Amino acid sequence: MHCTQCGQAAAPGDKFCAGCGNPLSRNAASPRTSSTMSRTFKVPVQGLRSVPHVTAQEATNWLQSLNAIRRVRLNLSISYGVVHIVALHCEIQDRSNPYRFGLDVIRLTPSGIRNAIRWAQNPTPHENLDQWSAAHPQAQILTERIVNSYGIPHEVWLLYRVLRTEPS
Repeated sequence: MHCTQCGQAAAPGDKFCAGCGNPLSRNAASPRTSSTMSRTFKVPVQGLRSVPHVTAQEATNWLQSLNAIRRVRLNLSISYGVVHIVALHCEIQDRSNPYRFGLDVIRLTPSGIRNAIRWAQNPTPHENLDQWSAAHPQAQILTERIVNSYGIPHEVWLLYRVLRTEPS
């Protein structure tokens, strides 16, 4: 038996899915067919700085255009502390999915020389993640990837999902 919500296999006799916690339906005896889709996004560079938010928004738009994502995997190509390529690999199923997925980037390095020096001495990326989570209470972070430059964390890439709210 497989969960009709997330597709995870369930043991005989289970009443709730171990993956998503939803009640299991007895008529869901076989998994739905699935396929995979992948897309690669290049991070644009303006002057000496990369512009990750442009790529994150483009990737989010693509993810939200897909209706039946079961799983998403995020790969980043990083060199010299800068993300150059973002690859998303999705498993698509032939059913509707109650979630929508997105990608976001949090800049960690503070502005100003004094703040940057303090940050270099004691970087705290988890405070930024807590602030992001508080600002997005409906989102669940699936993957977080901290990108370091010269040993100092300067941005976090987040793959997240949000429960779809259909208009009534």
